[in-house]
Formats: sequence, structure tokens, C-alpha cells
Amino acid sequence: MAGRRRAIARLMTMSLTVGLLGGTAAGTAVPADPGPPDAAVAAALPLAPSADQTTISQDDLRTGWDRDEPGLAPDQVSSSDFGLQFSTSVDGQVYAQPLVVGRTLVAATENNKVYGIDAATGAIGWTKDFGAPWPAATINCGDLVPNIGVTSTPVYDPASNAVYLTAKVNDGADAQHPNWYVHALDPATGAERAGWPVKVAGAPVNDPGRAFNPYTAAQRPGLLLMGGSVYAAFASHCDRGPYVGYVMGVNTSTRKTTLWATEDSSANGMAGIWMSGGGLVSDGPGRIVFSTGNGVSPAPGPGNQPPGQLAESVVRLGVNSDGTMSAQDFFSPSDAPVLDQNDTDLGSGGPVALPEPLFGTSRYPRLLVQIGKDGRLFLLDRDDLGGRSQGPGGTDKVLGTFGPYEGVWGHPAVYGGQGGYVYTIGSRGPLRAFAYGLTGSGLPGLTNTGSSTQTFGYTSGSPVVTSTGTNPGTALVWAVASDGANGANGQLRAYDAVPVSGAMRLRWSAPIGTASKFSVPATDGGRVYVGTRDGKVMAFGRPANAALTGAPVDAGEVAVGSTGTATATVTATRDVTITGVSTPAGSAFSASSAGLPRTLRTGDTHTVQVSFSPTSPGPDTSSLTFATDLGDSALGLTGYGTRPGLLATPAALDFGTVATTTRKTLGVTFTNTGTADETISSVSLPSSPFTVSDPPAAGTVVPPRQSVTVQVAYAPTAAAQDTGTLAVGSTNGTVSVALSGTAVTGEAQLTITPTSTAFGQVKVGESVTKTFDISNTGNIPLTITKAKPPAAPFQVTNPISEGQVLGPDDVVHQAVTFSPTSIGAVTAAYELTSDDGSGSHNEALTGSGVAGTTVTVPTPGAGGWKLNGSARISGNDLQVTQASASQRGSAVWPVPVLTDGLKASFTTVIGGGTGADGMTFSLLDPARTTPSALGGVGGGLGYTGLPGVAVAFDTFKNAGDPSANFVGIATGGSGSALTYASTTTNVPNLRSGTHTVAVSVAGKTVTVSVDGTQRLRTTVASLTPTALLAFTGGTGSITDIHAVRGATITASSYAVPPPGPNGWTYNGSAALSGTTLVLTPAQAYLKGSAVQATAVPSARLRARFTATLSGGTGADGLALMLLDASRATPTALGGGGGGLGFAGLPGVAVTLDTYRNAGEPSSNFVGVATGGSGTTLQYAATSTAVPALRTGSHVIDVNVTGAGRLVVLVDGTQVIDVALTLPNNVLVGFSGGTGGLTDRHAVTEVRVGY
Repeated sequence: MAGRRRAIARLMTMSLTVGLLGGTAAGTAVPADPGPPDAAVAAALPLAPSADQTTISQDDLRTGWDRDEPGLAPDQVSSSDFGLQFSTSVDGQVYAQPLVVGRTLVAATENNKVYGIDAATGAIGWTKDFGAPWPAATINCGDLVPNIGVTSTPVYDPASNAVYLTAKVNDGADAQHPNWYVHALDPATGAERAGWPVKVAGAPVNDPGRAFNPYTAAQRPGLLLMGGSVYAAFASHCDRGPYVGYVMGVNTSTRKTTLWATEDSSANGMAGIWMSGGGLVSDGPGRIVFSTGNGVSPAPGPGNQPPGQLAESVVRLGVNSDGTMSAQDFFSPSDAPVLDQNDTDLGSGGPVALPEPLFGTSRYPRLLVQIGKDGRLFLLDRDDLGGRSQGPGGTDKVLGTFGPYEGVWGHPAVYGGQGGYVYTIGSRGPLRAFAYGLTGSGLPGLTNTGSSTQTFGYTSGSPVVTSTGTNPGTALVWAVASDGANGANGQLRAYDAVPVSGAMRLRWSAPIGTASKFSVPATDGGRVYVGTRDGKVMAFGRPANAALTGAPVDAGEVAVGSTGTATATVTATRDVTITGVSTPAGSAFSASSAGLPRTLRTGDTHTVQVSFSPTSPGPDTSSLTFATDLGDSALGLTGYGTRPGLLATPAALDFGTVATTTRKTLGVTFTNTGTADETISSVSLPSSPFTVSDPPAAGTVVPPRQSVTVQVAYAPTAAAQDTGTLAVGSTNGTVSVALSGTAVTGEAQLTITPTSTAFGQVKVGESVTKTFDISNTGNIPLTITKAKPPAAPFQVTNPISEGQVLGPDDVVHQAVTFSPTSIGAVTAAYELTSDDGSGSHNEALTGSGVAGTTVTVPTPGAGGWKLNGSARISGNDLQVTQASASQRGSAVWPVPVLTDGLKASFTTVIGGGTGADGMTFSLLDPARTTPSALGGVGGGLGYTGLPGVAVAFDTFKNAGDPSANFVGIATGGSGSALTYASTTTNVPNLRSGTHTVAVSVAGKTVTVSVDGTQRLRTTVASLTPTALLAFTGGTGSITDIHAVRGATITASSYAVPPPGPNGWTYNGSAALSGTTLVLTPAQAYLKGSAVQATAVPSARLRARFTATLSGGTGADGLALMLLDASRATPTALGGGGGGLGFAGLPGVAVTLDTYRNAGEPSSNFVGVATGGSGTTLQYAATSTAVPALRTGSHVIDVNVTGAGRLVVLVDGTQVIDVALTLPNNVLVGFSGGTGGLTDRHAVTEVRVGY
């Protein structure tokens, strides 16, 4: 009976509070800390541990809490061998959170590629191609460039053993008619399930007259699996219309689809669902919860009567018995129209449901948090969301409103241990921890009790949490950070989950290159997985064979000013020698161990005495490090400093600058840090403009380590420096909290100067950079709430961040680069909105591409270069590394150029560190790498592992290097070793001063001069005819800043990327085999094409390639296609057989034909085709005076002259010269076809330029 009473008491306690919770009515005791839940309670928890990660943010509540990760405990992460386990390169940006299904890591990219990767080794097991990704330039949206494919996080269904994904595919009649598909893949093989994919089509049930629009639709939120159906939510690209928010469901058995819209036909649409990558929430059968962005907001009304317009809302849908959906409940802030006008979307953040019974009360058991661009954190009742303006006086009917803090683009994470915490990451703000608790009357509340010192730039990711259940000292908060919208200097960070003295302690961090926008890490089996914008899938963890193992050590409760002790024990898993033990400097923990060094054999144990001497009350964490001959190992340390009385967290509330007529709410938690009950005797409230809601009553009993939460609001009505005090008296004295705030009267004013920027005429292949000013001409701060840069051919390397605050008279000089790739006029807009109430501001951008004969590549400081890894712009300098250890950086000009005739001059600046490793100027093969190219660290100089040739400037002698100061021409390398064609040590000290470098290329001969003296001249057989230009650099344990200044680079022409990873679409039977484009294998009735997505001018175009037609029975041939860019897409594929994959397409083709069809001159001829249908082509010219095309390989030259003639040469001999009218801009491609007879039709060594 006693045991049953204890269980009931524990259940009752948990319904009120777990850990640090709030007080109750006067004279009533706050429940004691029950400790970890017992089996009866644990069985009720909705978050069962999972061996896999099968959905966004861990579970359908989107808590991000992985409760079964002992391998990711703080002591494991603190060990020296915790770090990068693999980095797997994939084709395209990884925006979707990876999934883990068994041993398979499933990762998807914006190039519509999906990979099955070994979750332990990083080896690629299978690859699936969904088809051509959709070019973002089509809709001129620079949010996600250049391609859009798979953006949202997939979901795995164990019942059907399938991973479900959505993909946007450029497979329509033109780029204005793409399609969205839902795919179902076998996670073991990547094979598509029978009957899939399913096209997203139809009209929503609540707006049947308005069909789904795949052109404007964007699918960002993670997918939801519920009740045998997969659900996906849609918004738009850069608010481009017409669009509306959709929720789509597809039944996994019947494949029947249904749609629901956020706005019905009585509205103008919008109200998109994007949530910065968060997922649709489900807290039970038939229930779907999400948030929406700007549009037509609901009129004031109760939540259980949702109207047909649901912008700026949290919405709960119900799934009906027939599978259709309908709105059941909603919440929209009372100032929703203002949010819409200022683009301070509520829906920039995704909702998160708090798991009961760890959160919630008997009255409000099902809680939900929501935070968006304006930084207010709402605490809602999931069963009664609150409608709009249903609170007293037309206010919000919510359980709590906290802040505003920094705006959030993402969603919170949750940890249910040690009282319960909610974590948020604000744009350009810290990681914040909100402790869960109860107010004086027992209402749920949240208090910001801890913040990180480090900040997170705009587009940093959403946090996740790992722990071992709710065991103290086992939880970490993980998050991806970046500098800003460009994702530069991406990091994976881990913080102790429980704040200490108001601080979130950074436990560990590591660079990840270029971070994807709003990235969410995946956790599973002791590893953290992250996808990046530069095409990497990375895993971090600790080796499975750690030399020492042991349990975390809890020193328990120790009075402040005294010392407690505990014993730490480790066990050897193999022979190891312990050489020392230590705790971090400044820690309240210390350790001592006798008899060191000591060698342990397998199974031996070693003990260490740990002392805990707290200097302040409250929880504390640290780590005990064992130094060994096999590396460092660590154990987690926890303790609690006690002192009689109440402790206020935070100790003071600073409201900052608040405009009159607005309101800001902050919370403070009063915790009993003693060992005996504390009875509140008095509460002294501050005067206006500060107000306190629901304070604890006199007589409230606060047991040890329990707390009561108080919310303080600051609502000034006149400009002033306001101060106040909130004081709470109790058994052991009074604790006072100082309040301060600055009230200002005035207005903010977003001003754009000038309102339009004209770039004029710019030669194709060149770039011009101009700036316009974004300023606040008002007298109070404003926040940028929307900043949408344009897409290609306009480029913005460092865009202003959403969430950036501009003070009075602050000015941002925004640079935009115009880099036309085709002839003709182009217009675009840079869209900007702030919270000043003036609505949207558009900076009009215009420019015109004109024909040019030479290329001048802009200096990196002028913009347009792709910065990877540690590379950054500092003033006008490009710094590829900082003076920090183990860095690698690259800057790549994204448009290939012809290497023959290339001239480059620049100044190197190397120094500021301890002397390593060096930098390169590289000519990378665009057939085998992309502008995201980034090589090895240290002696790899950011180049090893990349295809191409590099001029290296090396200041550290690695194995095989001639000295610690040399210049070399490298042709490859791996790890920290380069392979050199030639080197010279006859160079000045590269780390002393600046040095002028000149590099020139003639044919395949590379000449290098330093400070006006020729140092190297070498013929490099592997130099490709086209190249991506790059600067790279690397450091190891020794460092330097490696910088480039004043780069001037010219080339005879820009180049179309050869077939490879840069913008080519492969259709039909076409595929790459290494760097060989195989249009058809030697099989009957095939047709294939490969088309480059970038439109280029036809005038003066010069193409060279090597063709091989053999291996079969002799038919039909292949073609170089110049397709009309205004009428064709990269998915173009014409008729097979004698149509050579070209017939029926708009444009011109140079054909190599080896089978005589009706009307053709022979079975071995070259022709210029201007059209055709089926298996028949129409020719403007043909020639039979050609070598046997099926014998050997043949070099084909195709030149468009300035006089409008097309000239064809075979093996250097002119065979055709014909006058033609070509489209102004063309898509370059290749095609081939077979009929009853066959051949393998292949193309290599492609060079297309001018």
C-alpha cells in the first residue's frame, strides 16, 4: 500500500511539476522534486526511445529531443577523440535533415539526388535521381539558388518500409510548368516503390475552384506520417504569387491525394506554410498543427470557429473519415494585420508540442509553444488554441506571452529533465533556455534562465537535444550556426542543456563549411549528422573502442563555501596508460589521483577523488578529463550548491529599449536553493510602467530546489529611463530583482537609396558590382523582417540578414553583382521590409547582357565568388584562412573560362600566425567539380582531392616537400600531400611582406612569376581546356592568415561547363561514365540527351568535342544541339532512331550520322539539321567527305562566325560552311539515338566557349 501511495503521489506531483517548478495558492506547499519518473509514469511518456531518426526533429511533436543517446553525453563529447567521423560529398546542397533507417543514412539534395549512405562509414550504397531540378532563376528568387529539388525533410514509414520524399522537377513543357512529386523509396536499395511517384495535383477541398500551382509552390516543412498517410505543407518562393498555403495528404496504400488551403477563394491567397524547415506537428490521431505566414488574417473570433482566411496563425486541422481535412481550431495574435504589413511572419517559426506529463498541468495538460519573426514566445493550449482577440479587452487568449526576444526563423527544442526546458535560437541572437514552471496560481509559465555568450547569424539552424533519459548531467543542446544568409563559417555547436549562473556553456564545436539555411542536425547511435550547403553530409561522434569507460559523477548537494567529495571510477576496455587527470580552469570541481602515470590492462579500474566547492547556489556541471597515451577521455560532473533562501534567475531584468505604446514581458524564477522549506512572507511589486501578473501569495511554501515563476511586463507610455524593483521576502531574507528599461517615443523609417540600380550593358562573361544603401532614417531602431535578394544573373554574396536591427542613422551598403550569361535585358528586384509599418520596399535592378570577346573576372572582393569553408572577404582582401588551426577555405569563380590565354595577377599576403601551411591559385576541372569545391586541411592547402592544376605557395615542409618556402605547380594530391609537376625554392620569403604573382597559360604550358621574376614554366598534360578559377588555403596545427589582394584575371572567353556536375540534365538513356558522356549504350531503340541549363549567346560560339560511335551494329548517330533557350528546357529529348534524340526540338543540331535513312545522303555523313520529326531530320547542309565515323574517335569543331555562318570541322578539316539564323540565346546539349541497329554514342573532352 505504501508503494502504491508513493506511485500515486509521484504521478500527482508530476502533473504539477517536474524539477524546478512554480508555487501554488497561499499556504499551499509547492510539490517536492520527485526525481526521475518511475516505471508507471515512464510508460505514459509519448516519446519512446528510437533506434533510428525517421522524421524531422525526432518525433511528431517536433521536440528535437533524442532521449537515448549515452554516446552523446557531455563526457563523451568532451573526449579528445570525439570529432568528425566522415564527410561524404554529394551532388547538390543538403537542406533536408538526413534520416537514419537501420544502418542507412538517407540524404537528399537540391539537385534532386537522394543517397543511401552507410551511417557508420559514410560510404555511398545507392543513389537515386529524381530528374532535373528546377532553376530558381525562373521565378527570380534568390532565397535558395541555383536549383530547387528536395528541400524538405523526408519521413520513413516502417509499415510500408519506405522513405517518402517530395521533389520539384523541371520536367514540364518549359520552366514555367514544373511538377511536384511524392516519392517512395526502399531505404535499403533506393528503388522506387511500385505505383510511385505520385504527382501533386488537384484543388483543395475548401477551395475547389483554385487548382494547385506547382510553379510558385515551395515545399519546405518536414513531412508528417500519420494514420497511413504522408502529409506535406507548401508555401511559395520569395512570396511570388499567385500562391496559397496548402496541406497535402497522400495515402501510402491507395496513393489517393487530398489538399486543403489556408485561404479560401474569398481571399487573395498567400498564408504560406514554411516554418523555416520545421515539421507539421501531430499530437494524436487525425490532428495536424502548423503555423502560417503573411496573407489575409482571420477576423477576431473564437478558435473553434476557424474562418476561411488563416494567415499569421497557428492552425489545427482535423482529418475526416474520408481522408479530407478541415480546420478545427486556430490562434492568431490580436495584432496579426500589423504582423502582415511588416512581414513579421508568425509562421517563420514552427510550433512545437510540449510532451506530457513532463510539461502541463491537470487543467492544461497539452501545451504548445510558438515563436516567429517578432520574437514573442507564445504558450498555447493545444485543445483550445485561443482564436483571435478573445482575451480580456481584445487581447490574446493564451497561457503566456514572453518577450519579445530576437526573431526566430526555425523552431524550439525541448528537454524534459531537471524541471523542463524550451530552447530557442534568434536571428543574430544567442541560444536561450526557458525554464518551465508554474505561476502563483498554478498556470504554466516559461522563464529565460540562460543564454549563450555566442550568437547565431541569420539562417542558423534549429536546436535539438540529446540525453540519457532525464538523468542529470547527460543532456546537450546541438545547433548549427553560421555568420549570416550566405552560410559562411558554419559550425556545429553543443551546449550543456542546463544553464549555470545564467549561462549556456559551450561544451564543443567544430567547423562544417557552408551551413545550409535553417539546418537541423540528426542524432542517432552516438553520432550527429549534418548536411551542408557545399554538398557534404558529415557525421560527428566518438570511436566505438574508447579506451576508458565510466559513469557520470554526481557530487550531490554541497553548501556554498564548503567542499563535498565523490569518487569517479573508469574501466579500461584495452591496455591504456593514464598520465593525468584534470578539470577545467575556474571550475568549482577539482580532482586528484595518486599513482600516476598508471598502466591499466583490459578490465582494470582506476578511481579518482573529485571535490566540489561551489561558490554560488544552484546546479553546476563540468567534466573530469583523463589524459592517456591513447588520447583524452572524460566523465561528466554534476553538483548542486545550496544556500538558504531564494535565488532569483535572472538576477535583474533589463528590458532594453522599448517604444512607447508597446509591451515587453520577461520572466524571473525564484528558486529555493536551501535544504529546508522556504515560506514566502511578502511580495513587493514595482510601480508603473512595470506590472506583475499572478505573483505568489504570502504563505506559499517553496520546497528545496523548487521554484515559483513571476512574469513582469514593461509597457511605457512616455519617453523615460525607467527603473523599479520586484522583491520577494521569505524565511531566510528578501531577494530583490532590479528592473530597468528605456522608453523612447518616435518612429523608425526604412529608406532605400537610390530606389533603382541600373548596371547598363555588361559583356557576357564579365561582371559589374554596384551598391545601394539600406538605412534607418528614423529615431528608434527597426528590424529587417524580409530580405529577398534576386537570383542569377544578379548575385549577392553577403546579403543583409532578416532579423538585423538598424539603429537610428545606421546604413548598410548592399552590394549586388550583375553577371550576364546570355544576351538581352534583365530586370529583377531586391525585396526589403522592416517592422516600421511602411510595408515592402523594392530595389529595382536592371541590366543588359551584350556580346563580348574577352573575359575579365572580377576581383573576389567585388563579389560573385563562391566562398567555401573558412574563406571570407575582409575589406577588399580575400582571406582563405584565418590564423586558426585546421582550417581550409576556397573561393571559386562559378563560371568556367578557357584556360588557353589565361592571365592572372594578384598579391599574396601570408602571415599573422605561426607559419603554415599555404595557399594556391587553382584551375579546377569543371567536368568533375563544382563551385563548392573544397579540398584538404593542413598541407592539403584546401586543394588536395580536387581535380585540376594548382599553383601552390607553401610555407611548411611536409613529407616530400622541397623546403618550408617554395612555389610549385601541383597536379593533384590527397590528405596533406600534393603531387607536383615542378617546384622551386628560388623564391622570396613568402611570409615576409606582400608578393606580386603572375600566372599565364599558353596551351598547356603554365608560367609563374613572383615579384617580377619568372620562377616556373611547365607543360602540364592534365590541364583541362576549361577551368573553374579558385583560390584555396589550409592550416594545420601551425597557422597563418592566407590572403589574396588586387586580383586581375583575364581569359580569352568564358566557357560553358562541360558535361558533369554543373548544371547538366541527363535525359533518357544519357548518363555520365566518369567524365565521358554516354548518350546511348549499344542497345536497340534508345534515345538520350544531355542539356546544359544556362542559356548562352549563339554569336561567335565555338565548340570542340571528341566523338566516339562504335561497339554495336551501326546506327544511328549523335548530335551537338544548340536549342532555342526561349522554347526549350534542360529536359529536352527528341525523337529516337534517325531523329538522333533531336527531332522535334527547337534549334539547330550538328549531326554525326552512321545509318542511311530515307532522304539522307549516305550511312556516314555530317550534317546541320534545323528541325525534324519522328525519325527524320531536316538538313540545311550535309557532307559525306568525312572519315569513317565508326572507326576510332574524332575531334569535332563547330564555330559560329560573326557573319552568321556555321562552320564544322572533323579532325581539323572543314566539311561544312553554311549560313544560318540561330536563336540569340541557346542551350547547349548533346543527343543520340539508336533503332534496330545500335552503337555506343559517347562524347569526351568538351570545350564550349567564344
